[in-house]
Amino acid sequence: MERSTLLIVEDEQLIALNLSLDLQDNGYHVCGIASSEKEAFEMAKQHQPDLVMMDINLGAGGDGINAAQRIGAELHVPVVYLTAYTSDDLIRRTGLTAPYGYIVKPYNVRELKASIETALARHRYEKITERSEKRLKAAVHAAKLGLWEYNVQRGTVLFEGLFGEQVNIVGDKVELKAHDFFARLALEDVDELEALLRNGQNVSRTFKLKAQHNDVQDERWIELYLSDMTLEQGLIRIGAVKDVSERENFVNELRTAYNILANIDESVIVLYSDFTIRSVNKAFYKHTHFNANDVIGAPVSMVLSGNRRHDEVLADCNKSIRHEVVVHRRDHSHFHALQNISRIAATEHNPELFIMILTDISSLKKAERELNRMAYRDGLTGLGNRNLMNQVLGELDCQKGSGIGLFFIDIDSFKLINDSMGHEPGDQLLIEFAQRLQQIMRAEDVLIRLGGDEFVVIVEDVERRQDFERLAEKIIAICNEPFNISGRDIMVTCSIGVAIADESVDCAASLLKHADAAMYESKRRGKYTYTFYSNDLVDVVRYRLFIEQGLRKALTEQSITAHWQPIVDGHSGQVVGVEALCRWIDKDVGMVSPDAFIPVAEETGLIQSIGLHMLRESCMLLKLLDERGFSGIRVAVNVSGAQLKDSEILDALNEIIQDCQINPAHLEMEVTESTLQSENAAMLLWQIRQTGVNIAIDDFGTGYSSLSRLAEMAVSKLKIDRTFVDSLGTDSRHQIIIEAIINLARSLGLLITAEGIETKEQWHYLRDKGVHSMQGYYFAKPMPLNDLLRYLSDNKDGNHNLF
Repeated sequence: MERSTLLIVEDEQLIALNLSLDLQDNGYHVCGIASSEKEAFEMAKQHQPDLVMMDINLGAGGDGINAAQRIGAELHVPVVYLTAYTSDDLIRRTGLTAPYGYIVKPYNVRELKASIETALARHRYEKITERSEKRLKAAVHAAKLGLWEYNVQRGTVLFEGLFGEQVNIVGDKVELKAHDFFARLALEDVDELEALLRNGQNVSRTFKLKAQHNDVQDERWIELYLSDMTLEQGLIRIGAVKDVSERENFVNELRTAYNILANIDESVIVLYSDFTIRSVNKAFYKHTHFNANDVIGAPVSMVLSGNRRHDEVLADCNKSIRHEVVVHRRDHSHFHALQNISRIAATEHNPELFIMILTDISSLKKAERELNRMAYRDGLTGLGNRNLMNQVLGELDCQKGSGIGLFFIDIDSFKLINDSMGHEPGDQLLIEFAQRLQQIMRAEDVLIRLGGDEFVVIVEDVERRQDFERLAEKIIAICNEPFNISGRDIMVTCSIGVAIADESVDCAASLLKHADAAMYESKRRGKYTYTFYSNDLVDVVRYRLFIEQGLRKALTEQSITAHWQPIVDGHSGQVVGVEALCRWIDKDVGMVSPDAFIPVAEETGLIQSIGLHMLRESCMLLKLLDERGFSGIRVAVNVSGAQLKDSEILDALNEIIQDCQINPAHLEMEVTESTLQSENAAMLLWQIRQTGVNIAIDDFGTGYSSLSRLAEMAVSKLKIDRTFVDSLGTDSRHQIIIEAIINLARSLGLLITAEGIETKEQWHYLRDKGVHSMQGYYFAKPMPLNDLLRYLSDNKDGNHNLF
């Protein structure tokens, strides 16, 4: 499908670049970015875009409204205003230019796309309407619909605008003797037609034309209409003539097709307009076991029984209608069929008919029932799935004393097993966990695999809280023995949240939310335990719900942004890089801590969208830095292990680099040590390294990584975690670890960056030990873009105040 072409008119370069990337991400082609009235008109004239995104205030570049007026009037290109201004006078002025939309900044990407699609659709429909009007005029002539007059006294026929070549009449207005015209019709009794005309009777008949040159392959038909309207005291009668060859030939072809359908394996029934059966084909008798005496002339509803409520709706319908019906046989058995009914309009010689075709879909219905059964089972473990859980919860009656409880179970650190061992061993673990769960539960208990490593158990008729506690302990205990996965014994634990139905539960669905909240409380307490839901957890539930729902809203409203922390050379103090740090600034509560929302983003999968957004902003910053004369500065961005599960990030990276036209060597992607343990992630990182992008190991020393993997991955940098830097003056063991990391990096030829520098002493120590670059509050805090640009300008030659 061809992409729509858009032109951006915006004097703020960074805003224009961000808008351009958003539009291209949503499938549009941006042909250019203009920043003035003159440039906007020239680019619109050159590219002829489908739509212009127009900023009203172009600063020194002029007035966007003037540019829109000229573009619309002279180039007929639609314009959508994109502005932060909404005064009444401004809206009045823009209205005079007949815009196709008005989008107020800051815009929401989904709303932006909806407005663009609405504007494009409106413009398309306007163009279609314009073309339709032109085609209508041509269609009247092309349809060859003509007028004719019969002069009773003179016995002549006058034709105007007739399809002359079909009756050998040349010219737009021709008069000839009536009998000369009638001689060209394939009629045996022309005298009868002439009598109808002379007697002043109305005529509405279809006539077949005599074949020219005896060509029987080209049968032509016309329809003559003659009303009771007359001229000159009744001496001249007025009528119309229409070519109906296509319709008549279609009816004849349909009758031929009927002979073919009589021998197909689908049941074919021909019905009169009152839905009595006119005829059926052989397959009908075969499928229903009726005979001709049973069906011919009988109402179809009496013969086939079943649900026939759709048949009669066709009386006023001219198109085919398809429905699923139940067809009853003569022996009262039945089968499911797909019923298709088409209407054949009445002609001069044939009554109105309906063609009903019945296709036996019994085998499909059987397969559908099997699929419905499968829809309630988890394909991996055989337990129930979310559909079954929703059905069970919907049928529960949560009354006090009902003994209903829901256990929400999550396998601890399952993601680490998946990342380090792969998905197949992870699936084996889930299967064995489900089997152990089944062994300890009652037959009437409902076991659900909710998805991933989450399981739900729904129980009823449990009398005491102690019984719920014992069941939770039994579930915990299934992890006491190791799981044998791919020949290896693996120990895992699980965390459980329990919710019991009582008077505070307004519906069964609340049980799931309560148990989920209790499960997260178990995680917070250190895992490998269970927690019962209580009202004390309400605030925890609400806050996590705020985080999850707020994240989705923040992504659409662009509340997720990047703050930038400079990275300086350990000796000169010159800025050599910046790190992109994800920030969420909520309009109601302000800054939300990354420690609060990043784990939720990883659990919900939103980290994919957040990560791509941060990657895009980092590349846009690189382009801006290059334009501002800071081309030697690297930009580092964190990449979650969840982003490295498939090749989507590689495709997105290549696309963003190409869109922003940056040098990939100036981009640095930071990953954690544990990420390297996943074969799939390691392969993706190797492929990313081939693009020229640098790979850094973040928080080095806090995880586990093999030296061979570091060498294989062509890692360019190690970042010493801030926990080692914080305790430099108080814990000699951390000094030993830092020196070991520095020696390791030096041996492998890797650069070293230390994080969390907050004192001059820390800086001097690490500088003297050979750390190449540093970042921390001692040098600069994370800052918005404008503050970063000022900081870089002030420190372009190095911050000599540090020395």
